[in-house]
Amino acid sequence: MDTLAIFSNTLKRLREERGLRQQDVADDLVMTRERLSSYENNHSSPDPHAVAQFAKYYDVSSDFLLGLTDERRIYISTDTTDYLHRSLLDILSGLTEAQQDETVKSLMRYARFLKNDVKDFT
Repeated sequence: MDTLAIFSNTLKRLREERGLRQQDVADDLVMTRERLSSYENNHSSPDPHAVAQFAKYYDVSSDFLLGLTDERRIYISTDTTDYLHRSLLDILSGLTEAQQDETVKSLMRYARFLKNDVKDFT
């Protein structure tokens, strides 16, 4: 099965698991029901923004939607979170409170950019 067929099947399965109608999802994501149907029936290819939108909506990774992994979510290990915490503390030490606030805001914008949408970075 190709990636788009997997995407279509996964998209439909996620909607049905939640007991949602196509119109419910379309309304929530501000798209037409016809557009959603075309994705679910493998009649059109989603752009990267649409894949990110569905991943966020269903709280799964884009890799899961595309059939590249069986894991619905990507989890960060405790070792990784400890490393990130120490690294952030190192970055923030020695900065004023205002500089720390601005640095954290910038890092959060950048993280959202990497996770989902370029529009969040502006």
